[in-house]
Amino acid sequence: GLTEKSHSHSDSDHLATATELAQLILDTAEEGFCLFSAQDQRVAAFNRQFADFLNLDPDWLAGHPTAEEVAKAVYDREKHHGKRNLTGYLRRVLNRHQRAGEWNLELNLADGRTIIGRSQSAPDGERLYTTRDVTHYRKIMHELEDERQRLSTMVENAPVAYFVIDCASATVTQLNRSIEHLPRYSADSFLHSEHAWLQTNHYCDHS
Repeated sequence: GLTEKSHSHSDSDHLATATELAQLILDTAEEGFCLFSAQDQRVAAFNRQFADFLNLDPDWLAGHPTAEEVAKAVYDREKHHGKRNLTGYLRRVLNRHQRAGEWNLELNLADGRTIIGRSQSAPDGERLYTTRDVTHYRKIMHELEDERQRLSTMVENAPVAYFVIDCASATVTQLNRSIEHLPRYSADSFLHSEHAWLQTNHYCDHS
């Protein structure tokens, strides 16, 4: 009996340690995770990032709220343009939640952040959600696109003629408006000119 109790204690200690380690791994992941049970559709497990990304109280999530209750909380944190009906919102979310397979989501929160995620069926019928905060990434991409547009506009309207030649096909692939100032050629005819033809007319030396 003493040996069995000793083994029982050892097994429970190992299980507790493994559980703590698994939670630590989840809490240090970059993505947020939330698992809903198959039976009652309540939160079965989640990590810190999931709570932080959606401004949800971890203690509240630890109380195993239902999928509908979590959806209501997320609805309150989203930025809604105009009137967005809560009833219709919940119907759409819960219909997708109960549907087998995988689907993507994007949440634009009232605090200006953008959260993207994925929902997928787990092996035993649970529903797993993974989320990422892409606010900073989207901001950088928008800034790069703005800069690209600014530089493109400058080149397009530059007083000097510019064009780009694709060496593989020996054709002009890009040009700006000032190419129209070159004698005898329109932009359309110049765009598909061959490299050898340009060398003959010495335009490559002056672009």
